[in-house]
Amino acid sequence: MLHDESGFDTSERIKLTLRTAYKLFELRPTPDFAGRDWTQAKWALRKRHLLMHPKTPADMDIPDDLWKQLAPAMDWLIDQRFTTDRQSARFAASLDLSAVPSHN
Repeated sequence: MLHDESGFDTSERIKLTLRTAYKLFELRPTPDFAGRDWTQAKWALRKRHLLMHPKTPADMDIPDDLWKQLAPAMDWLIDQRFTTDRQSARFAASLDLSAVPSHN
């Protein structure tokens, strides 16, 4: 169990969260963190960090061609996130909760 996440950057926290969710809910297929999609996603997260916490005006500059490069990386991240929602909802629906006492 992770008690202190302060030593991890955003991409490491996202990776740990996704791995935990996929393992906890036995989701398939697991994200490929060795592939090109994850490399691009980390790059997009760094650019996002510069936008959210700019140090110079140049950090806020995103030309049109860069938006086009960022889009697939962000799509991959969003797909990983919503895959956990869809599959964990199916998992929860499959549980027989009829024996659980009601707290009404």
